Amino acid sequence: MDCPYYEESQFGGDTRVQALISYVLFGDARLGKNAIEQFSWSLNSEGFLSARYPTNSTYYIPNYSLYWIGMLHDYMMYAGDQAFIRQKLPVARILLGYFLDRLREDGTVRRPDYHNFVDWAFPRGEAPSDDNGYAALVDLHLLLALQWAMELETYAGDFHYYNQYQSAAEGLIEAIPKYYWNSSRQLYTDTPEGIHYSTHTNHLAILTGIVQGEAAAQLMRRALTDTTLTQPTVYWQFYQFEALRAAGLGQEYLDNLGIWKTMLRAGVTTWPETTLRSRSECHAWGASPNYHLYAIAAGVKPAAPGFEAVRVAPQLGEDQTLQCTHPHPRGSIGLKLTLKDGKLRGTIELPAGTTGELITETGAIELTTGTNRLNLTKH
Repeated sequence: MDCPYYEESQFGGDTRVQALISYVLFGDARLGKNAIEQFSWSLNSEGFLSARYPTNSTYYIPNYSLYWIGMLHDYMMYAGDQAFIRQKLPVARILLGYFLDRLREDGTVRRPDYHNFVDWAFPRGEAPSDDNGYAALVDLHLLLALQWAMELETYAGDFHYYNQYQSAAEGLIEAIPKYYWNSSRQLYTDTPEGIHYSTHTNHLAILTGIVQGEAAAQLMRRALTDTTLTQPTVYWQFYQFEALRAAGLGQEYLDNLGIWKTMLRAGVTTWPETTLRSRSECHAWGASPNYHLYAIAAGVKPAAPGFEAVRVAPQLGEDQTLQCTHPHPRGSIGLKLTLKDGKLRGTIELPAGTTGELITETGAIELTTGTNRLNLTKH
């Protein structure tokens, strides 16, 4: 699926994006499950997974170990499989144990060892840290992984770990604004000195819920328009769009696909690693629109583990029509919707034994198994 020439291997950060694509395009979670399984075999005595696996060489990216927890969480939401989740939770606990052992009394975490890769937008791919090892993206990545882990433990684990993770998460939620919020710029900074600023840090502040509601929307717009910030490459745009959705700005998704349009105009047939002058000309971590067209534009997401419930939040503008078929463990979800004259009309089909909700500007509307016919005033 990725890098047939340059790397020829499976990397944790890349694979999370690719697994999600396979879930929404094919409805088959076996490749994602296989990747989770294989990476778990690479656990070392320090508490890391190999950044790439299978491999005969040693290479560690701490964030990629945390993204493995994200992969496990994604698999839980799309496939369920409680027995498999329970089997892999001890690996997640070991990974988090490394980071929790590095917590300071102030709630932040010391910068991990090895290659702290975030995105090639940064020198060597590593986000800034100060001389004392403070780095917003280290703290925010750990917070995100703790939030994933709490849901995993609730589904198939032990409340002892849930409580431990909740305590650490609360400490991070308190510390991150204290150390990294710059009120004069109304942005989160990469290090406490306020020298370096990136879209990446502000995206994760939204994704982790540190910033919510209208404040999140305003922060997201600043991150999208302030060109003095370190800008995301094609890989990190996956997290940019996750933050866009979390900030309630999903209707702006299609307007922010400029990098893909530029590459298509240049005649690419596979996505480059970073830009049109990349070392790798086939890098599937850039294929995230295949996922987000379903998850944001159509707005179809699991609302409970195993896709037991469905959340539908379509992003339609006036005089726009949306048709979508989304695979589901029990069949498929079908959307045929039109927004005209301020009215949302059409149908939403849910497979047998599945319920859900439609998210509108005025609130949530219950969806039931079978055909749900809609004729709603938007405002």
